[in-house]
Amino acid sequence: MSNSLITTTGFVASDPIFFDKNTQKNDFASKDFASFRFGSSPRYYDEKSKSWLDGNTTWYDIQTFGSLAKNVVESISKGDPIIVSGLIRTRIWEDQEGRERTNLVIKADSIGHDLVFGQTKFSRNSNEGKTPF
Repeated sequence: MSNSLITTTGFVASDPIFFDKNTQKNDFASKDFASFRFGSSPRYYDEKSKSWLDGNTTWYDIQTFGSLAKNVVESISKGDPIIVSGLIRTRIWEDQEGRERTNLVIKADSIGHDLVFGQTKFSRNSNEGKTPF
């Protein structure tokens, strides 16, 4: 089985939700976990209208674990422009009416603000010197 890596830019579409491994039941019970929706829309210059236009948005579910999950919840919010890098997969599921649905899911290894659109200030976690994994 091969892993499909992706790095993409876009915007946070929902505030991240955090699930603590010690207090909340989640699908990844052995790890702290956070997730949020993410949209990525290509932009292109239209010569005819002499303006920049947005292409169709691709929507993703972003999954984060461990220290990344905690940092994401404290650092990003709905509307923020970000860069996401990680493994991409397709999740197929059935809705309440029995119809098959498909979601694109990125298990993120790294997330950061897209500095093309603004500035950010980094602050190190208090467990400095320890491996974040």
